[in-house]
Amino acid sequence: MTTYTEMTEKAADQILAAMKPMNELTSSVADMTIEAVSKLPSVPTPEGVPTALEVVTAHFAFAEKLLTAQKDFAFRLAGAATPQSKPTTGK
Repeated sequence: MTTYTEMTEKAADQILAAMKPMNELTSSVADMTIEAVSKLPSVPTPEGVPTALEVVTAHFAFAEKLLTAQKDFAFRLAGAATPQSKPTTGK
């Protein structure tokens, strides 16, 4: 019999495998777009506007903090919902 953990790991692996070709396609399209845009006249960037890399870094830093907080919360709830074994008496 397949366990819940095995099923979720298999599903996660399938999702990640399905995402890979789409990510590669999107990356290729982005490369072509960047190449085409680079041929256009440059436009000055206003001072203080973050780069795309800075935006992505900031958003993933927030996402990691949020995921950590949610994980801690879920573990506390799961721990509270897990029955604790009662000590046995010698009687």
